[in-house]
Amino acid sequence: MAEGQRFKVVIAASGRRRYRQTILVYLLKHFSLERVIEIEDSLGDKIQSLSFQPFRGTRELTISNIDQEARFILFKETRILELKIIYVIDKGESQVALVDLFPTRMNPSKIGK
Repeated sequence: MAEGQRFKVVIAASGRRRYRQTILVYLLKHFSLERVIEIEDSLGDKIQSLSFQPFRGTRELTISNIDQEARFILFKETRILELKIIYVIDKGESQVALVDLFPTRMNPSKIGK
């Protein structure tokens, strides 16, 4: 990667779906609305940080249903809220696609589903 190269970060439909159906429901059940907004802001910052350092993530070996190499970084906001931000990198397009937000307390066999 060239020094200073910036990648575009996009959120795939699968990532948006996981957020709406699992993560947001959990947040609204366990936190105040003000705290949910803080967590969303912090999560957004963590996701956007991938635009500068997308290769820092660890390889995600449990995903086999996509053609590209998947990587992840951890987002830990509280002791009960830890997510794997799972993404793939398209070097040719200088793009990072977030494909899943996976709660670490869930069964790993559900990653990418």
